[in-house]
Amino acid sequence: MEFRIEKCGAIDLARLGRNIGTGVVIRIDGRIDAGGGDNRLLARPNDAAGRYRGFASMSGDAATSEWEQTGLYLGRNGWGLDAHFSISLILSLLPDRKRTAFAISTFAHADERVLGYQSHGFWADTSTPINFIGFWTVGPGRAVLEARVDIPENP
Repeated sequence: MEFRIEKCGAIDLARLGRNIGTGVVIRIDGRIDAGGGDNRLLARPNDAAGRYRGFASMSGDAATSEWEQTGLYLGRNGWGLDAHFSISLILSLLPDRKRTAFAISTFAHADERVLGYQSHGFWADTSTPINFIGFWTVGPGRAVLEARVDIPENP
């Protein structure tokens, strides 16, 4: 199923019409209009803004590691430049466990520089059913993205 989202939007998992089981794989493509600054791209189950712990390791034309506690950190643009991005996000949705996430992403900037991210994190809520995944930018710009959700077949 494909979705188009601007600034802050969500993928409604209930619209998928079947049990999401133990997790989802979300493939995301889009762009960040930087607004003159750097913008983090976050995923938030149920748009919850707290109880996260995660980090991203950045490499490419710059290298660092960054922590995030307000969402699952998917990556960011750099140098205040617009960027196109692609992301693969694997999100565990098992009940009674912390919901873990792994993402790998590439951000291709307007001046031909590139940043790549490997992100790891979790949402500490172990009991709330996840009905949707919100996507947020943190910074002065906005993101426009398209996402495709794959649900692994459960035995």
